[in-house]
Amino acid sequence: MDDKNELTKLQSLVSEKGKLIRSVSHDLQSLQSGANTLKAQITIVDSDDGTEYFLQLIRETEYEDDIAAISESDIKDLSKALDALKKASQVDVYLDADHVQNVFVTEDDFKIGYFVLDASLTWFIEFDEYNDELEYFSDISVLENLFEKAEEKIKELKSAK
Repeated sequence: MDDKNELTKLQSLVSEKGKLIRSVSHDLQSLQSGANTLKAQITIVDSDDGTEYFLQLIRETEYEDDIAAISESDIKDLSKALDALKKASQVDVYLDADHVQNVFVTEDDFKIGYFVLDASLTWFIEFDEYNDELEYFSDISVLENLFEKAEEKIKELKSAK
């Protein structure tokens, strides 16, 4: 998304006029980043055009919660990207460099990646380009488990329909 006026996939869906739109959320296990506990949920959005599934990550703040909405197709892309990033990180951590960063960005500007600083590997996510507060993770399995559980929950919800 190059323009702040562009809507994310979820925003586009729920902002349609003249259509019935129903959303239902199912909580997943929260995840702990370096500084925050992030609430995770699968949100189903039903409209006249069909049903869409989103993984939402919610960072509670004092005034307004920050929310990342990741579409079902982006969850699959993120899982694949995470595998590739994991392999690359095993090489990058041994590079003779002052700083290395490797990142994957979805169409809705959700970012996942890592950086290596002083031979120390740190994973991160960023909700979107307009909210540049990163969430840090020392263990990639937290993110791997998140995407795996999200895909399992969506599969379960689809089979229950």
